[in-house]
Amino acid sequence: MNLLNKANLMLLSGALLTGTSSAITLIGTEFDGTKNGTAMNGIAWTTNGVTASSTTMTAVNDFQSTGTGDLFTTTDANSLFAVNNNLGHNSGQGTWNTSFSFTTSATDIIVLNDFTLVSDNFGGTGDFNITSNTTLWTIELTGGTGAETITTEHVHAADDGTAHPLSTTASFAGVTLDANTTYTVKITADGTNGAGFHIGLDSIAMGGTVSTVPEPSSALLLGLAGSACLILRRRV
Repeated sequence: MNLLNKANLMLLSGALLTGTSSAITLIGTEFDGTKNGTAMNGIAWTTNGVTASSTTMTAVNDFQSTGTGDLFTTTDANSLFAVNNNLGHNSGQGTWNTSFSFTTSATDIIVLNDFTLVSDNFGGTGDFNITSNTTLWTIELTGGTGAETITTEHVHAADDGTAHPLSTTASFAGVTLDANTTYTVKITADGTNGAGFHIGLDSIAMGGTVSTVPEPSSALLLGLAGSACLILRRRV
């Protein structure tokens, strides 16, 4: 057998063994749901390789400031998960969290790479706040064997008189998720400056890769490819 045929057989066997993978949003939302008190219902999820467990997310006020703790329903807060709880160490010292769950595919290999949050600052009336503030986000992943806790600072600088959404990405450094397993992501918001402010999430997205596992029906092809490689090795 010539070298070209030998190379083609070896490439075929490699492709069968590895499957395919691509960087993609595993789960994410833009918060286009309906607000009811501390809850947002009817959340639409973008998913790949996972299934969202619920279409509802709820604000849980770990320490509640003088605000009600409900989600703002103002025009500026439309389509944002914005909590009426004043963050900041000298003004209420409020903190809040929310969480969502998802179940991984039973047939794919899923690797979590990062988590991106886009947020806006708000004042106590639910209108955009253009002052400079810093949010301390903590992202906790629990479930299966891939538990992780990531903390990242989110700095909103002001001062052209315009509200600006700010995006920040926390790295999960390639956490492989267990197949057919339910995970929970908890997002906690806290303030690091003393002035006090409110924060709203515009969108969240968990990024990673999804690798397809060869179908069971491919086992015969894998065996044939392996045998062919052994035969070629003996003939060389």
